[in-house]
Amino acid sequence: MSAKAASGYTELVELGHVPGVESPYVLAHVDPIEKEAERPSDETAKGVEVRIFPGLMLNQDPELWDIVDRFRCGVTKDLTHQEFDELSAWQIEAWLVMRGANNREELREMKRPRSEDG
Repeated sequence: MSAKAASGYTELVELGHVPGVESPYVLAHVDPIEKEAERPSDETAKGVEVRIFPGLMLNQDPELWDIVDRFRCGVTKDLTHQEFDELSAWQIEAWLVMRGANNREELREMKRPRSEDG
């Protein structure tokens, strides 16, 4: 939800739009992992809890922009040897997390029933 929906600081916090402050509410769940044995212990079957507005998270970590853009734009998801050498360990870890989440979402998409009219 847009920050414009808030009428004051408290509502900005509740919507996850204040840097460095998590919303007291779960705003969404993303990337559920079905198999409990494969799921991190701090996650539920619903997925990762989102308590910060995603755009705000990107503004706080500009290093993530290239990684996120790669997945948003549908460009190749593989790292070249040059990229591997040039990216920081943190960026490579972020890429690995995004790659795993993207693969799981593609599997979920294949399992979703298709409507007859396409």
